[in-house]
Amino acid sequence: MAQKKHLRLVVGFILMAGAMACQSSAPPIKVDRFHRADRITAAAYPDADAVVLLNRFQAQMGFSTAKNRPYAHVVHVQRIQVLNAAGLKYAKQTVSFDDFSRILNVQGRVYKENGNIIEMDPSHYRDVPFFAKEDPALSIYSQKGLRVFKVPEVEVGDVIEVATLRVYRDARWLQPLQCDGRLPVVRTEVALDAPNDFDLDFRVIKGGEVQKVSPQNFPNRWQDHHGVEIEGRRRTLLMENKAPIFFEENQAPLSFLQTQVFISLRNYMFQGKSYRGFWSFEDVEKWFYALTQSQQKEDQRLTDAVQKALGAGRSKTEVINFVQRFLQDRVRDVPSYSHLGVFKGRTPWDIWRFQIGDSKDQAILGQHMLRAMGYQSLLVLVADDNSSGQITDLPSPAPYNHVLIAVPEGGAYTFIDPEGQYLPRGRLSPAVQGKQGLLLGVKPVSFIVLPQEKPSDNQVNMEFNFRLQPSAHGVGNIRLELSGQPAAQLRSTLYGSQDNWEKAIAGWLWPQQTPRAKLDAVQVIHLSEPDKPLVITGSIGEMLLGAPNNGGLNLKKAPLVSRPWGWAWRQKRQTAAQLGYPMGVSIKTFFTLPQGWGVMTMPSNWEMKSFAFETSASWFLADGRLEHQLKWATTAMNISPQRYGEAIIPAGVLNQRLKEVVPLGLGGDRGENYQGAPF
Repeated sequence: MAQKKHLRLVVGFILMAGAMACQSSAPPIKVDRFHRADRITAAAYPDADAVVLLNRFQAQMGFSTAKNRPYAHVVHVQRIQVLNAAGLKYAKQTVSFDDFSRILNVQGRVYKENGNIIEMDPSHYRDVPFFAKEDPALSIYSQKGLRVFKVPEVEVGDVIEVATLRVYRDARWLQPLQCDGRLPVVRTEVALDAPNDFDLDFRVIKGGEVQKVSPQNFPNRWQDHHGVEIEGRRRTLLMENKAPIFFEENQAPLSFLQTQVFISLRNYMFQGKSYRGFWSFEDVEKWFYALTQSQQKEDQRLTDAVQKALGAGRSKTEVINFVQRFLQDRVRDVPSYSHLGVFKGRTPWDIWRFQIGDSKDQAILGQHMLRAMGYQSLLVLVADDNSSGQITDLPSPAPYNHVLIAVPEGGAYTFIDPEGQYLPRGRLSPAVQGKQGLLLGVKPVSFIVLPQEKPSDNQVNMEFNFRLQPSAHGVGNIRLELSGQPAAQLRSTLYGSQDNWEKAIAGWLWPQQTPRAKLDAVQVIHLSEPDKPLVITGSIGEMLLGAPNNGGLNLKKAPLVSRPWGWAWRQKRQTAAQLGYPMGVSIKTFFTLPQGWGVMTMPSNWEMKSFAFETSASWFLADGRLEHQLKWATTAMNISPQRYGEAIIPAGVLNQRLKEVVPLGLGGDRGENYQGAPF
């Protein structure tokens, strides 16, 4: 089975080695000149490489009689003051676009501290695809979608100004306007001009929640790009002194944490005729089907290929399993850049042949595969963890960046997540669990809450057996049994390193650490059967299990265990912690003590739990064999900053307990003697 690889997007910047000329007809962007009084001192932001002095969005809506649809022009102006050498990287910029929007012009200039102004050559940019030349995804999604450029001659202390003019060919929805980010922002301005007959929904969202912010709204007059005077209303929003979103461990994606403005056109009139925008979620469904219309056609080549691959007489369960395994384990994922319409849809036959695709194209392929075997299915649109956030009473395609397949079965739905990998039947990737999905193909279009796993669904059971020597060294064996998400992740690792399983498993046990022991004679059971637990056995070479101490030794309680919640070292957080998925771990360690040696002080059992974590330890001693069972579980998906201190108490207790030792020595307690009988 081929390993499924996640394809990387081009996130680096391309320096100009022969620029593509900008069209001379590009409309100029009028921007007020920067005043040096707006500069700040580096001491005002001691932890920042740069500061955004101005983040301005100016949007203007109108109606195109030639296209018979609304459009929008959006001017985005950013002024960034460079505070130290690390901030020089902001001279390099990239702007994304797609079939829904086009960049008409980009202007850049540098305001020097001595008052000089350096203009960027308007021809010094390059439009490039989303993927690098060596990336196989380029054979499927070759359209250009990134404009890259560099503002020249930037030095520490300079102010970089970048202005972009974007046109939305269909203004029924705009991409969310991002008001903050990793840098501090002194001032954010949002201004939207729209004709009186445009019914708009204007929301501010942060961390998935709608903020209680209302824009100012007043009459306004302006001229469109044809010089026609328009009467309408201006909506404005001002935000000042926005703190940066600093990186924290286990943090939600930046797109989710940012303050963003959503603008959706619900209804509009032109010359007395009424037009419908995104008034209901049925309109979102129509948008998606219009987007993928060319992909809905049946292709006999695909039908024949699927029927040949599966053969006759297959049950519904077998067909669903085949489709899930093909999409998850053989088709390589292309992440949706920002929304489902970024990449032009490819035919299901192309995705079948090239085995590369985004979730939209993979899900449509899955539907065709199911139909080829006589089974119907539905699609579910989802705003996953990487989305800017979903507003359940604001119909808009903007948040949706993920598509699932829902197969009716036994009065419920069996889900197929194209972007999962080696998952058991019907299981979803962590990024969509518990989300509200928009179920298409039913009347009326409805929301469904996607399944959320429990710790019992994702289990890691480890057993270590050691024969301890008086020198504190020991040899032994290992047995691992994993189910659910942990099994899927380890399966992916093993498929990618079949020539060196020992190294791959050591890397999984001790990530970003030097292996604590040498593994040998590793055997893997059920590797290619994701519906069964993944079982791994092997031997452990000689390793140090403790330290000598006054004729005895101090035994480490869990010599092979890393801190499970090592990221929870902060005393407080500014952003929510995202935990991925609930999981339970059980580690049993057996120590066969040297002849005549025993436990000098028997450890006590303990347990500790919070709403997010729970952990416990128990001990048993008999026949000179010491058993330690350590358990922990993650029971929550997210921890708010307000409850973070309460949540991590068990993590602190566990980390402290892992540092403790068990004193052993000659004549110590060896427990009851059962003479080998089971206990």
